[in-house]
Amino acid sequence: MSLSVLSTGPLVIYNNNTVIDSPPGGNGDGRFDPGESGQIVVALRNVGNEAAEDVTAKLRSGYSLFVITDSSSAYGDIPAGSTRTNNADRFAASADASIPIGTIVPCTLLVHSSNWVHDWTYVFGIQVGLPPVPPQYVITLDTGEVSLSVCAIGSIGYDEPPTDLGTGFQVPKGVASCLFYGGLMAGNSESYLADHHFSRPANSGTNHDWQMLDSFRFVMPPTPADEQWVNTMSDGGHPSSKGLGVEQRWYMNTENEYDDWAIVVFDFENNGSSAINGLHVGMIGDFDVGSSPTANIAGSDTVRRGVWMRQASSENPTAGFVLLAPTSFANLTAVDHARYVYPDSCMTDGQKFRLLDGTIAQRQSNRNYDWSVVASAGPFNLEVGMMQRVAFAVVGATSQECWTEAAGKAQEWYDANILGVEENPGRIATGQGVRTFLMPNPFRNGTFVHYFSRIPGPVELTAFDASGREVERTVFQTEKGEGRYFWQPKSLARGVYFLKVRTQDQESVAKVLLVE
Repeated sequence: MSLSVLSTGPLVIYNNNTVIDSPPGGNGDGRFDPGESGQIVVALRNVGNEAAEDVTAKLRSGYSLFVITDSSSAYGDIPAGSTRTNNADRFAASADASIPIGTIVPCTLLVHSSNWVHDWTYVFGIQVGLPPVPPQYVITLDTGEVSLSVCAIGSIGYDEPPTDLGTGFQVPKGVASCLFYGGLMAGNSESYLADHHFSRPANSGTNHDWQMLDSFRFVMPPTPADEQWVNTMSDGGHPSSKGLGVEQRWYMNTENEYDDWAIVVFDFENNGSSAINGLHVGMIGDFDVGSSPTANIAGSDTVRRGVWMRQASSENPTAGFVLLAPTSFANLTAVDHARYVYPDSCMTDGQKFRLLDGTIAQRQSNRNYDWSVVASAGPFNLEVGMMQRVAFAVVGATSQECWTEAAGKAQEWYDANILGVEENPGRIATGQGVRTFLMPNPFRNGTFVHYFSRIPGPVELTAFDASGREVERTVFQTEKGEGRYFWQPKSLARGVYFLKVRTQDQESVAKVLLVE
């Protein structure tokens, strides 16, 4: 937001302004969006040598579609060298629903002090909404120390290897990619294996079993991460499509210790006409680490459910996958290209499935060579309308020890932020395919409770402390179907609580963390 001072003096605006758009008027993302109402806090700093007494201010809008509904605010006395806000007497405003997204509204602040000769006038801008990011087929997550390109039909690194759309997996970002190609595989037999990986023969390109239903869209706000993207796809390109739908949601962070990986959450939904039984899900990565891919080694970590690769002569970089959910793996394996790639000029669907279900398993490489790695989970039985969640982290670090630490941090972040209210961990709680969950978790001022109810009526939120004592109860009405409620604890101290969500047809409980 820009700030231009029209009149100077001992009172100046400090750090522009803060927007508070809590529900029901807003969505809590800290800005005005079209159709929202909220409050504005402006800090004033006394840069003079004497106190400013009985300071008041009035706020005016320079745009007719942005209305100041409470234009007066009292600051009290501001001693020399001190800063005061109007947090106790905030300005209020309302943005018309027809304001174009991205509009910067000029606002004028008139400041008065009873013991100074003249008043001060300041102009600053308030942006309404953020211009939408265009939908994309390939996106690159790059807010952390690493960067990873992801395709909307299931591959990572590139759309088509090795030089098509995408920049691979860079550890750290800005260097050459250590990933030749990789992606999602899912199936329950040799005849049903869906992927966007190499086909046979290799010169025929890649399979396009996954079909894009919706391109990648940037999620705003990206909470609980610093970057979040989502798209949907299906198995519609497979010759024996079973109606399997997939939502893939990617996260990346800038925070130190949580910036060495990208996390993907896959939600699989059976939209077909019959059950899909014995489904296995996995990620395959042909990591070419260093300048000589034939000098790579690979290994697994069964405790952390991870697989990794690096140069035999150097640990920098080390890259691989961690299975974050569910908490048991079907396979963690190195893939020997001499046995499973080159003889058949790329893997058959039968070989891919046996890698997913663990029939082919080699925990460690046995020589310096050209390898891939696979991490997988299953089997899952999906009745019609049911969903299954599987999550992975793509991790890169400058040493094997740091990779192990980063793998643990990825699990820690996932458990704290993505795991929410659910009846059976790793499985969607409702037959309609809508999961009850909290986001964000941990949270500060409030968190959104997402739920599904087959029956309209009251929804009851009950919070219990660690001893099991009920400390807060909220009841609200809902219609049939999917809903979202913004829960703001009224008088709870920071700490761990258990939140019970009871609709007319089901009940779920989850641990939540109030951090402030």
